[in-house]
Amino acid sequence: MKNPLFLLMMLGLLLIGCGQGQAPAPDEGTDIVSLPKTDVDSVQVMMDGNYCYRYMIRRDTYDIHLTLVQGRVTGELNFDNYEGESSNGSLDGYIKEDVITLKYRHNTDGITKVSEMYFKVRGNLLITAEGEEKVEGDSTFFSDPAGLRYEGLVYSRIECP
Repeated sequence: MKNPLFLLMMLGLLLIGCGQGQAPAPDEGTDIVSLPKTDVDSVQVMMDGNYCYRYMIRRDTYDIHLTLVQGRVTGELNFDNYEGESSNGSLDGYIKEDVITLKYRHNTDGITKVSEMYFKVRGNLLITAEGEEKVEGDSTFFSDPAGLRYEGLVYSRIECP
């Protein structure tokens, strides 16, 4: 042992390397999405214009078309359900920093309904908010918008048709 310092350094590296095992594998059927980070402080995340997004699972497709004009957001959401009833409806709301807040007016089983929707913008992705919901009459809304978790469906930006 001519160099005890070298031996100590190698032992230290070996211990550090052993402490970093592989992360546990995700459950079968779960998609892991790495979301880009953004620093948002009163920054305009999306410019005025048209934006289209899509989420697909098996043969079901969700398409969102948004038009932004000076912070106001309008558009439509279409759900093509391969094995069941599809739906479509209009979107109306606003964007503040990186969060889009919308009312979705749609027709289900011959009844017009209104659902509150929140999306977080991350690069070319829209992430759906999840949280406790309340239903009053034909409307569904979040009981605590400040406590929403952006862990729902992840829509990817596509070319608008």
